Amino acid sequence: MTNFQKDAESNATVKLSRQASRWYTTAAIIVLNTLILFISFTLLSYAYYAIRGDRGAVVYSASFRPRAMHRMSKDQAIQFFREFDRLGENETYKYQPWVAFSERVFHLPRLNVDEATPLPIRRTTQNSSAPGERPLVIWTFGGSTMFGFGVPDDETIASHLSAILSHALPSRSVTVINHGHVHYFSSQELALFQMLLRRGDRPDFAVFLDGVNDSFYDSDVPYFTDRMVLAMEKEQRSNPTAQTNVRVSPDFPPLKLLRAFGRRFARQPLSRPSQFPTSDPVGRYRFNLSVEAALGSLHGINPLFFWQPADDRVQNSPVREVTAKIRNSEHTEGFHFIGDIFNDTDPADVYIDDLHYGDTANERIAEVIAQEVLAKINKN
Repeated sequence: MTNFQKDAESNATVKLSRQASRWYTTAAIIVLNTLILFISFTLLSYAYYAIRGDRGAVVYSASFRPRAMHRMSKDQAIQFFREFDRLGENETYKYQPWVAFSERVFHLPRLNVDEATPLPIRRTTQNSSAPGERPLVIWTFGGSTMFGFGVPDDETIASHLSAILSHALPSRSVTVINHGHVHYFSSQELALFQMLLRRGDRPDFAVFLDGVNDSFYDSDVPYFTDRMVLAMEKEQRSNPTAQTNVRVSPDFPPLKLLRAFGRRFARQPLSRPSQFPTSDPVGRYRFNLSVEAALGSLHGINPLFFWQPADDRVQNSPVREVTAKIRNSEHTEGFHFIGDIFNDTDPADVYIDDLHYGDTANERIAEVIAQEVLAKINKN
């Protein structure tokens, strides 16, 4: 090999070595910068959720109207409404078998969800402790209006019902238990009614207040079912027999934040809609009512059914249509249509938001229910 060949080979080796060195340096810089960006983004994500918390966009009080609270000043009502924000920040709901979910146990001065079996229950102000005759026990069922969404413990329909009946029946001890839960509709109420009966509990009366939620639900599945489907899919993906060896939790803050950005800019829904068979709300309600009536007859319970009022200013077509059909066709014993009791009242004085009643409106509904309870007692 000549000196020229040796020099050429040496130059080629040096050139290749320099090129490899440049490639390595470039790759190292890219990897290092990527690592720095990833660590920085991860720390910022953790800091964001630590400062912001995991409250989501739920702020209940923003939609509440103080005018419908007649036993509070405007400032007192606004202050109380914030207790419902605390409820939301505390993660309002938890999973429950058969009925899908319920509120969590929660305690503030005028907003309490107490531990109970099989589900937590909204606290009812009991107004009677009279000895003597056998106690009168009433269970109330319904959605958020029966739960008392937006009002204090002593202003729920159940608390007013307890006060009215205690006054009307001074010789009897009256106990009203509020089994109303936010988002519930008649199918969930039937399931809960059965759960309570299986435990061996028996009331004298079972009061069901329905209407709005049954009109809205075009599938016979509970609220949050889409989220439960996704939770089950997440659980299945974490199965140790799954093929993928490396998985990143969807709750990992960077991934969580990226998904939030994606939803904001791509306008994607919070959860993927699941496909469930549609259900005729009128037929579904009438079936559930008939089963509850049969169960009541079988177990010596007086069932009473009430179709609730709704704010005519915000009713959409399903509520109007279903309400009209129910009013004209439902004649089951114990059924009472009270959807028109506020027709002569300014809605602003009745509704604290688009769906829920204020304090005196709840009292008016309780008065109507109490009239039917007392009529049944006197008849028997």
